[in-house]
Amino acid sequence: MNDFIIEQDAGIPRRIHQIWYQGAAALPDKYRRYRETWMRNHPDWEFTLWDAAMLQALVDEHYPWFAARYAAFERDIQRIDASRYLFLALYGGFYIDMDIENLRPIAPLLPGHSLILSRTHGFNNALIGSAPGHPLWATVHANLAAGRSAPLDPALPAKLRDSPAMRTAVTVGPRFFTMCVEESGCLTLPSTLPCPGYYFEPGSPTADGRSQPPRGDRSYARHDMDLNWLDAHHRLLSRLNRLLSPLVSRLLPQR
Repeated sequence: MNDFIIEQDAGIPRRIHQIWYQGAAALPDKYRRYRETWMRNHPDWEFTLWDAAMLQALVDEHYPWFAARYAAFERDIQRIDASRYLFLALYGGFYIDMDIENLRPIAPLLPGHSLILSRTHGFNNALIGSAPGHPLWATVHANLAAGRSAPLDPALPAKLRDSPAMRTAVTVGPRFFTMCVEESGCLTLPSTLPCPGYYFEPGSPTADGRSQPPRGDRSYARHDMDLNWLDAHHRLLSRLNRLLSPLVSRLLPQR
């Protein structure tokens, strides 16, 4: 596997990574505008827009142990999800989905933190801030290498359990990432900042019901959750799942 240096006390670089698999020339106008909101509020930060060729080169050069599994993924979205865990481990900074609009600078969150997470129902992988070589990535990479998947809620309807969105979520997406965060022990580190969901994704379902900023506070970003890699039918199923998951978790017996 990779031999990156673990630097849990290092700060998060002022660098923003985003992915548009088809390349910058194919970036839709909406996402170009959203990208510009991050650039406008972070004028002295470094920005990288990764495309398919750049991600493949990253895997080939730095993560040859992952090359076969990366190539074998059924969907490009699985490569997109997995690759963010690779470049964040190597370079650090923030990964931010293209459908997230920035509302105010995130620099005030940086001091004293080497890992910044968005806590919705679990931990979303749509926005992650990390120091290079953070110990979380050792857990993530080990689980990627082993081909592990996150467990599914047994009460979920079969259509949701077998949907492309759910299969992606448990193999490399938010459910997989949540499993890794919880297994890694990083939540016990004082340098980890688990942000409430309303910081970056106001209106998203959360386990604690805090989906909107309390009085006197406001969000740093807004997430559209477009799911544009899915067809209309599966987008609907995925949105139903996002609404149902917190309810299902509360109804299941606690172990």
